[in-house]
Amino acid sequence: TVLKEDLMGLGHLWFLEYLLIYSLVYFVLRTRFPAVLRFPARVRLLDAWWSPFSLVLITFVFFWMRPEIFTHFENRWTPEPWGLAYHGLFFLVGTRLHRVRDRFERLIPTGRWLTVASMVVFVPVFVLLRLRLSGDTSSHATTWVFALATSLFCWLAVWGFLGFCLERFKGFSPRVRFVADAAYWIYLVHVPLVGLAHLFVHKVGQNLPVMLSPSLGFALAVGFALAVSLVTYRYGVRYGMIGEWLHGRKIKDEAVREKETVVTLP
Repeated sequence: TVLKEDLMGLGHLWFLEYLLIYSLVYFVLRTRFPAVLRFPARVRLLDAWWSPFSLVLITFVFFWMRPEIFTHFENRWTPEPWGLAYHGLFFLVGTRLHRVRDRFERLIPTGRWLTVASMVVFVPVFVLLRLRLSGDTSSHATTWVFALATSLFCWLAVWGFLGFCLERFKGFSPRVRFVADAAYWIYLVHVPLVGLAHLFVHKVGQNLPVMLSPSLGFALAVGFALAVSLVTYRYGVRYGMIGEWLHGRKIKDEAVREKETVVTLP
């Protein structure tokens, strides 16, 4: 199609489209058809061993039937059905976790170990991902091994990072709060900044006697995009109208009050 050939679509903003759809569907279900959500509400995500096992199994089926969910991205205006269903699973789990947030401390003892385990599991995911991207999908075994390893990685990372962050960031930190507030803005504006940085590195590299390494070009692009995003957020977004749209109203003396507030686990 013309749209696909011309690479027209939402680009990295596909996530907002999906999130809007999930939010609208969830709102309708909660207000008009609450019985539909009663069964998921009874799933004991933090109390039963079979809950995370079931999530891994469901994710495995997704990746086994449609590995392109993880390996490919198609720029388009409309949601991809398989991707919409897959990411919707994580949205649904998030809504269930919010109802049991008072028991998150159970994740703290295992947070670090699950995070390390997710990194270990990612090794075969990375190897198999390179094979699939190179076109080597001849072996049936690589499909189910890739699906299983990727499923384990996803949920180990979710539970691990959640427990690790709850342990590491128990109290209030102005720096962490600033980065968390800026994350949405960085997500919105980083793509054109990274593109401009790559063009600049390419032009400069043509006039140098030696070729810049890809690693250095990557570091320069990321550093430039991050620096510009944070500076523009701090001085042009955070306390203005755009900042209010992104994360609610903030006033400049808020940081003083926040320092006096100790945030602890419930």
